[in-house]
Parts: sequence; C-alpha cells; structure tokens
Amino acid sequence: MKKPSIPFSLTHRMAGQVCEIAEVIGSLQLQTAGRQVISPDSDEHIRSIQSFLTLEHTTLESEQIRSMCLGVSLPDLDRVSLLVRNLETLFRQLPTIDAMSVKGLLSAHAHLLAGVSQELGAFRRSNSVLHNGSLQSQVPSYHDISTPMYRLFARFQESKIHPLIASCVVHFEIRRLSPFLEGNEILALLWQKQVLSLWYPQLTSLPLESMLCADIVGYERELKKAIGRKDDASFVEFLLDAIFEALTTWRTQLQLGSPSDLQVETLVETRVETSAKTPVKRRTNTQKKVLQLLTATPNLTLKQVAEQLGVANSTVERAVSDLKKANKLNFNGSRKNGCWEVLPD
Repeated sequence: MKKPSIPFSLTHRMAGQVCEIAEVIGSLQLQTAGRQVISPDSDEHIRSIQSFLTLEHTTLESEQIRSMCLGVSLPDLDRVSLLVRNLETLFRQLPTIDAMSVKGLLSAHAHLLAGVSQELGAFRRSNSVLHNGSLQSQVPSYHDISTPMYRLFARFQESKIHPLIASCVVHFEIRRLSPFLEGNEILALLWQKQVLSLWYPQLTSLPLESMLCADIVGYERELKKAIGRKDDASFVEFLLDAIFEALTTWRTQLQLGSPSDLQVETLVETRVETSAKTPVKRRTNTQKKVLQLLTATPNLTLKQVAEQLGVANSTVERAVSDLKKANKLNFNGSRKNGCWEVLPD
C-alpha cells in the first residue's frame, strides 16, 4: 500500500539546508559528547517565555515575566500572568507529551490555556480566532480543521519525511489552519521544537523563538505569503534558515565559551518590542557583513560569502537580493568572471 505523502513542496534549497543543518548538528554532537550542552538559567528561561509571548503580539518586560513566574499578580495583567505560569508549567510537561499525535497537541493546548480560555484541549467550534487581542474571521471554517489535523499527524507517523522538514510543515499548518480559538501562534512554534527533539533532543533548548522574534516582521511576511500562495515552500525555507543561524551561533558560543556548558546568545533585546517597532536586527546585521566582506573582496561567490560568515547560502542570497533592491549592491560582468560593486549611499 502506498504511504501517504506530506502536503508540502520539497525544493532544492530545502535539501541543501537540511544537509547544512545536519552537518552543524554532527559537529555539535562531537563537541558536546559527555557534557551538558545547555544549562538553562533564569535569564534564558525568561527570554524564552518573552519570545513566545511576542509571537502572539503580547509585549512584556523581562522583570514583569519574572514576577509572574514567582506568582506575583500585576494590575490588569491577570490573563497574561496565567498564560506565563501555564507556559512555564508546560515547558516541564513537554518531555512526557507525544509529539507525533493530535492527542499530544490537544493536551499541550489544555495546559497552556488552563484558566485562560473556555475551550481547553479542543479544536475551535467557530469561524473566528483570537489574534493580537481581537477576534478575526479570516481563517478556515471550523468544519475543515479536525480531518486535516488528524491526517497531517497520521502522515508524519507513516512517511519518511526528515524531522527538520516535518517540524517546519507542522508549524506552518498550525498557523494556516489556526485550529484553536487562541494559542495558535505559541503552539505552532512549540510543536515545531517538539518534533525537532525527536531527531536531536537538545534542540528543545535551542532559542529558535528568540531568533524568529528578532525578525518577526519577516516571519509574518513569509507566513502570509505562503498562506496566500497555498504553498509553504518559502516559509519552510525561512524557518530552516532560522534553525541554521541559531545552530551556528550555538556552535560558535560552544567553541569560545565555557567547557562545562553553553549559553546561547539571542538577538532579542532585553525588552521585546512590538512587531511594528521591532528592528530586523538579524537580517540587517547580515546585510552589513555582506557589504563589508564584498567591499574587501569583491570577487567572492555567494557560497564563499556564506562560508566566511557562517550562515546558510539562502541567507546570503536573500540579503544580496534585498541589497540589490535597495541599490546598495551591484554585480558587474559575466557570472564567471564578474565582481561585486558596493554602491555609495
């Protein structure tokens, strides 16, 4: 009997990204053999919660989150306080929850929204969802949720899709279908990390949420574009880029840091700004580094630029495309013998 396929479009770029990420994971496994990779301290824990909340457009200062975790009630923030404490509890429960079943996802939803929502551990029963504090109706009909979700998880169990790709697809499908009245933004990324942990358990501690929040404008843009096109390829590539960059930062920190443990530095600031004001720090930094490198060595290929910067080829390609559109970079001559020209501001 032919096994069902996963509803996504595999591209050559994805295949390359998976190979790049697997290579980094391999080197990390060698470097971290016999030692603890991440020792979660309170600051890292707070940053993680802060970033997850930012994905649903809830902005809090780190000290507010710290107080909530300690059980302190803050004026006019009862709902968020509950959500923070639930998220903290859910982090501890995740190792016992089945990442490859709808039942596991529903259980996580019940933990996350206990006391916050009346619809716990169940798919929504209306054609609206809560997003950014208000009801929105531009989502699939609630009649079209249960079957696709069960089919998606069944296909994951029966197919041979790589966990890296599977994690990105489940992230996209939860955001696209918005199966719950609220909590979809948090659960989409949380479940991606759950699926990643099946491949490499340490990835549950990778601050992917902070990496995405550093470019939340780009994240929302790629998501909207993929939903509009009914093709998740560009969004999957975007997520794979974020995983690769988080991992290469992780590896660099390991090489330069303490021999006993590793703290992953994030690009998120102490206070996470709202999506409208968030600086696209990760992408801007990459563009600056590309310009600096090509100013010094204009005959480099994009692959060589990526290798020297320690980022994915697709990250450099996107940065160069943006720089060309902004009239900051140009390529002169033939593809084989040409060179780059950094244009004056």
